[in-house]
Amino acid sequence: MRVHPKVSVIIPFYNVEESLFMGCIKSVLNQTFRDFELIIINDGSAEKYNALLDRVARMDARIFICNQKNAGVSVARNYGVKVSKGMYIAFVDADDVVHHQYLEQALDVLEKNDVEYVVGANLEVFSNKADYAKENALKPMDEAVPKIYEGSALIDLIPCFVAVSCIIRFLNGGYIN
Repeated sequence: MRVHPKVSVIIPFYNVEESLFMGCIKSVLNQTFRDFELIIINDGSAEKYNALLDRVARMDARIFICNQKNAGVSVARNYGVKVSKGMYIAFVDADDVVHHQYLEQALDVLEKNDVEYVVGANLEVFSNKADYAKENALKPMDEAVPKIYEGSALIDLIPCFVAVSCIIRFLNGGYIN
């Protein structure tokens, strides 16, 4: 039986290139705040990704892989919320790299300000993900604003940290209701 961590980090996964995905996983596992579970929702990825997901699942006891037929990122996030055990939920995309103090600082903002969610809203446009990763990798969190590359969908841009008491549901179009 899983314990009840303070935070559930939910990552929808669909056919993400290994180096991008491993960068994401390592950035989550390297958090200064340690009381979290990492839920990866495999949204019907091609069979060739099974070995990668199996390897990731063995990296840390806090990692859980859930599989579903391909239904889209919104349904995958909802499934992650359904199986989560944490008091807070953090959504991270499978090709994102988060700062090592992401969870710690988001919790600090939530708890000190009595708010129900934290959403990154500052955006800087890069022409590709490689430039984004290189630019953002070693910055302190207060300098590493969420950044995007051209052509990305808005729901993929914004790291979101939510109190479970703030009930949310992602619709198929990617909006929060």
